[in-house]
Amino acid sequence: TCTVAPSSSWDGGSYSVRFKITGSDNASDIAYGYFEARAFYLYGWTSTWQNKPTSNLSFSIYMYQAGTNWWGSVGSGGLSGTVTLEKVEYQGAEGNWLSTPIQYNYNTSAINASTITNGAGTIALPVAHAPSGQWLTGYYRAILKGTDSSGNTDYGYVWFGIKRWDTYASPFECTASSCTSKYNINSHENISLFVRISNAGEWSDNGGTSLGGNVTITVKKLQDCRK
Repeated sequence: TCTVAPSSSWDGGSYSVRFKITGSDNASDIAYGYFEARAFYLYGWTSTWQNKPTSNLSFSIYMYQAGTNWWGSVGSGGLSGTVTLEKVEYQGAEGNWLSTPIQYNYNTSAINASTITNGAGTIALPVAHAPSGQWLTGYYRAILKGTDSSGNTDYGYVWFGIKRWDTYASPFECTASSCTSKYNINSHENISLFVRISNAGEWSDNGGTSLGGNVTITVKKLQDCRK
């Protein structure tokens, strides 16, 4: 075994350890070890994954002591303290993903710290503090900073999506009496797609719901999934 000790305490994050191993014949080699040090785990999620550009967001936040096996024993190791919103980052959208998230100009100074009690709390992101009072469609991550009752700090993420509509399509073919899905398609065939559109987050929509006006559908991009 090899014990690696901090001078005082580890900063929260992931670490790589580089070892030089020398044998009795003086031959040597290099090996690596990895570990993660966390003051505590901080994570959360939105009440709905897909939200509209005009939606106010609410996050359920959880803060748990590292090493307490909270994922196998829900409710144990819960901490008390506060959580603040550090920043919001934009990650792009379908067909236009960003390899590196960019900072989204959300007014984080308008968001008050949220109290965490026994490992749980909430934090709200009103849409009024987004640029122009609306979210840009796409996907985001909110970076949170937690401080426990002992003054220790650590960070966590919450991911969420913004869409006007949920849209999906599937190949189909029709006969004189009915239409059915079709998944085995000849490479020389034309393809017809059945397109389904609902308002973002309205998973139970069975049709007949207003989409806010007429919607035009076009093909933006064809992607080769083999690449």
